[in-house]
Amino acid sequence: MELVFALTIHPVLGYLIESYAVGRTPKNQFEYGFKKVLHNTYFDYFQELPPQHIEVMELLNQISDENLHKRFNPKCTKVSKFFETLQPEYIAAHVRPFIEKVLFKVAGFMADNAIPLYFKGEVTDRIKETPLVISSQLAQTCFHFEKMPDKTLYRLEIMHEGKELNLFNKGAALITHKPCLMLLGKKILRFDTEWDGKKLQPFFNKEYIEVPKNSEKQFFEKFVQKSIMNYPYKVSGFEVKVVDSQPVPELRMEEYWRGGVVMGLYFRYGKNTLFRQDDPVKSKITFLSKDDDFGFEKIARDFVYENEIIYFLKSLQLKKIDGPLFAVEVESGKPSESSEIVNAGKQLTATLDWLNKYHEELSGRGIHCEKQIFNKQYHSGIYTLTLETLEKNDWFDLHGMVRFGDMEVPFARLSDHILNGNREYELPDGTIALIPEEWMSKYQDIFLFSQKKGQNLQVKKYHYSLLAAAMDSGIKLPGVANAAPDREFIVPEAVKATLRGYQKQGYDWMVYLKNNGLGGCLADDMGLGKTLQALSVLAFTHLNESTASEKVLEELPQQPKGNIPGQLPLFDSQYQDQREEMQSVSRASLVI
Repeated sequence: MELVFALTIHPVLGYLIESYAVGRTPKNQFEYGFKKVLHNTYFDYFQELPPQHIEVMELLNQISDENLHKRFNPKCTKVSKFFETLQPEYIAAHVRPFIEKVLFKVAGFMADNAIPLYFKGEVTDRIKETPLVISSQLAQTCFHFEKMPDKTLYRLEIMHEGKELNLFNKGAALITHKPCLMLLGKKILRFDTEWDGKKLQPFFNKEYIEVPKNSEKQFFEKFVQKSIMNYPYKVSGFEVKVVDSQPVPELRMEEYWRGGVVMGLYFRYGKNTLFRQDDPVKSKITFLSKDDDFGFEKIARDFVYENEIIYFLKSLQLKKIDGPLFAVEVESGKPSESSEIVNAGKQLTATLDWLNKYHEELSGRGIHCEKQIFNKQYHSGIYTLTLETLEKNDWFDLHGMVRFGDMEVPFARLSDHILNGNREYELPDGTIALIPEEWMSKYQDIFLFSQKKGQNLQVKKYHYSLLAAAMDSGIKLPGVANAAPDREFIVPEAVKATLRGYQKQGYDWMVYLKNNGLGGCLADDMGLGKTLQALSVLAFTHLNESTASEKVLEELPQQPKGNIPGQLPLFDSQYQDQREEMQSVSRASLVI
């Protein structure tokens, strides 16, 4: 016996594919004594089967009597009674669509693996020996519409393997409707999964359909418009004007049904045509009618370009979630798709930060971003901060301007918002700017320890370290060297000690303060080395400057008698210039 897959006609469910164990006669014909086998009973007849055949049986098991019974009417106690409970309308609306999806998948698998399919027919019919040919290529369809002065002709062109097929009086039959399998002679044709086989049936008995003039407008408005929207077509006697329009991607902030804020992706074609990214509609058709003249304007979507935009957004760390919606990762680092969005404020600021961060990249790809949500219009663009300092007696004047796109705002006006942690700042045009998160922490201490004076801020010199953040932004403080506070300085050899790590750090810091004319306070617990650090700073200061002092002394004339050797004549006018230079080099140090 051999395993045979056969196309059968179920008395209630229609066309099915079933598997049988069947023997052959000496004339190589299939015997009448065939046995229906299932995926869990085939081993009663066969010790071993190819894995591809087992795969087909497992697929067909989804539409076995037992599984259909469990799926569509489990309350029915007996499988034999199950089919009696089914109404034709229910079968057509629910049972048959499920069966047809399975049959289409099985047919494709059998075609790809060269598994033969035979025809059996009714329950009592025997299996025919000549196998059917399942097409490996999908059949292509094209609508033909010809408008004539007194009528319109409509026919359907079917191409398969480079040849046009004629269905008229060929005994064609639909095995499945959608997705579509059609039996034509000894061939089973497969169509695109979106193709509805009901469109083929009129041409089983007619070569073309004639639409009378009094029904033309309704025919064009409904059937023709829908057909040329989704399928290939050829027309004669009227025009279908295809509008070639480069789509403009739009990102719109929206509230998510699970809470929080996301961005919806849309594509605008022309001025008035907008598609959601996940909309399956391939085009938009506008019916044009003037008296008896009909025509259409068609805008076809560019799915290649749309997919490029999706890939580009994903490359900017955007996560695609439901439908056309995208979301940024929340602070926890988990994508919005895998965790509940419960904090709308956090998601809002994360989304706005992302839009501002990638403003240039998005604009460069022609992506339009709308920042309106919760009855607020948020500002879109790059924010830049310019800071300048001016040294006064014992303070720095800090002048800053923030540019929000084309608008400028004094930096000092952000003081209350930064100190209170409020990132939303209303601009002169009424839009809301979101102060960058980095600024909230970076400049908080500057506002806290400064005073407003007009549009400037005054920072005391002893608070110079608070301006380190400004120096990170490229701002140079007058009278303060560019060397960073963490620069290391050599400890003079005259210091007969090795400084520990924290002692060396304190020493470097004090030398930095000294070099910039700034003050500081060295504080630590008793016994940890404040004295050693202070002595090291004194050694650095005076030993490094002793060379300059000795040079000045060498250039002074021989001391007159009566003067103490090595001591300058403080009141001798001829040494006044040398004395002033010496005083500028040798300074006293006071240790408290």
